[in-house]
Amino acid sequence: MKKFLAVALTGAMLFGFSTAVSAQGIDVGAKVGYQTLTGDWGDAFDGDVAWGVYGAYSINPNVSLVGSWTYSKHKTGDDADALTNIFSTLALGTPTLSDVRLKMNQFDINAQYRFPLEKATPYLLAGVGFDYWKIDWKAIQGAFSANTDESFWDFGVNVGGGLDFAVAENVKIGGEITYSYIFDEFDSGLFNFVGTISYGFNTSGY
Repeated sequence: MKKFLAVALTGAMLFGFSTAVSAQGIDVGAKVGYQTLTGDWGDAFDGDVAWGVYGAYSINPNVSLVGSWTYSKHKTGDDADALTNIFSTLALGTPTLSDVRLKMNQFDINAQYRFPLEKATPYLLAGVGFDYWKIDWKAIQGAFSANTDESFWDFGVNVGGGLDFAVAENVKIGGEITYSYIFDEFDSGLFNFVGTISYGFNTSGY
């Protein structure tokens, strides 16, 4: 039920924004920064570098829709018990795990509400995300060992904010902080702290 309500509310918000007025322009950009996980995933894996690309569709000076892809790869954290608990339902029972890597592809659609100033533009954002997790791991139980991987999709909702700063007519740099709550059995989330750079294919500005 929580998933349905989150999808319905976010979808209504995005639809309302997208039908407000005609589009004013498009920006494309890249981002790089740091991603850390919360909940059981945060106990099991260290934070690491995150990077990706995005495209922004400007509806009016205050509202934009942004689609993005973010990639990150995490190593095993110090809390081995948390990682073992995550895999406790596997056929091996409660194995000792080593050489574990978590790779994540995050696909987001966010709406930004922007507050244009002379050069800088702070903004708030909200939206939805679909996250593809892939875990490569080696499990050892007694004399038995196995190398395998697990992969799955999860749905999440995003909130956050950021700041763009115009350095040229069509070029902006900035920074953004986003928290994504992931609806899964591990009650986890993601924090992304990224710097951004973009180029705008429009002359009207924001």
